[in-house]
Amino acid sequence: MVNELKCKQETRRMQMRKTNSLLLLAAIMMCLSVPLAGADVVIKGMVTDSAGNPVRGATVKAVEGFKSVSRFSQKDGRYNITVAPGTYAVTAEAYGFALKRESVDTTKGEETNFRLASAPLSLERLSGAELESLLPNSPDAKLLAMRCNECHGFPTILHKRGLSAEEWKSFLPHMVAGSTYEPFANATPEALTAISTALGKYFGPDSPYFSLDAEPVDLNKIKHVDLSDEALRATVVEYAFPTANAKPHSIEIDLKTNIAWFAEESYFGNNLVKFDINAE
Repeated sequence: MVNELKCKQETRRMQMRKTNSLLLLAAIMMCLSVPLAGADVVIKGMVTDSAGNPVRGATVKAVEGFKSVSRFSQKDGRYNITVAPGTYAVTAEAYGFALKRESVDTTKGEETNFRLASAPLSLERLSGAELESLLPNSPDAKLLAMRCNECHGFPTILHKRGLSAEEWKSFLPHMVAGSTYEPFANATPEALTAISTALGKYFGPDSPYFSLDAEPVDLNKIKHVDLSDEALRATVVEYAFPTANAKPHSIEIDLKTNIAWFAEESYFGNNLVKFDINAE
């Protein structure tokens, strides 16, 4: 009688294990067959020129809210960007081509292709190194590179291009408008005159490249370096800064918690910022 009872109990346990196994298998099959809500999706497509030839090294950027993700087109012109589901403003640009924009709704699952047209060079789209390559190897140009690259770079100078030497001299002591310390507030008259004269010469109204009415720059005169195959595999993720007119400073990453800490260099903000890399 005892043995019969034990046999029945064991039979019931085996049936329960079989039922649980079937339920687990069903759950797994459902997970495999039905996409999980919120799972990442891929924005992909091809970048070509106006003749349909693939464009290598184009920067394709997807922007939504405070975050942007950029990747590069490969040798065959194809690109892919992994993002969360949503609607993105996507741009494609390449050296020597005009920028193009598309609005992409990832729920449609369609490829986003870009056909770029050749265009005159836009100075605003050049890197600091490319802008610097247009300057001569002279003492005053080296002075600009030394002083201006301490905080920003030549792309920032373009915002005020066209100013005369006297206008630069008036602007420099107050150029950050109180957001942080003024680099030239206590400059000697000689130092201020030297930097203002150089700025007026190379970024003033008569500058051959950087004046407001200068002729378009010949691409062949710019030292442009194509991205390596290794760099083309990179993913660039950027985030909008919390406080306007502030800069990140002293970034530290806690590898145990994957938390980034950095300071805001600005009198407007001057905050210590905590950034959770996992949660963004």
